Amino acid sequence: QALLTLLRHLKRLRSLHVPWCQRAITDSLLQSLGDECPALEELDICGVKGVTAEGIEALLQKTNRHTADDASMDVDPPRKEGRKEGRREGGRKRLRRLKIRYAGLNRANIQAIEERWREEVEFLN
Repeated sequence: QALLTLLRHLKRLRSLHVPWCQRAITDSLLQSLGDECPALEELDICGVKGVTAEGIEALLQKTNRHTADDASMDVDPPRKEGRKEGRREGGRKRLRRLKIRYAGLNRANIQAIEERWREEVEFLN
């Protein structure tokens, strides 16, 4: 709860590294990161067991949708054509690097996420 409160005040947070943090990082927190930290470009949750594929997908959908005004969670990830490095349309940042190795996901989940988002996100596994 304290981390969520802190994140609400870090609108310019660009990088968050919390590897092996077992208590504070959950799917709910990942969703909040997508809402509260619009400038987030890099996230390391290596070894975090409290996250699932659904939480990571929700984060990626929130941070990497086509425009900041798009509230739909059913948006396909935008493709490389015509995009500027590190920015979504409208000049807003997007999550570019994600480290999820040893997180609470099986290899099949990790591969599915990497396949879906490989053109938008660099996976540092």
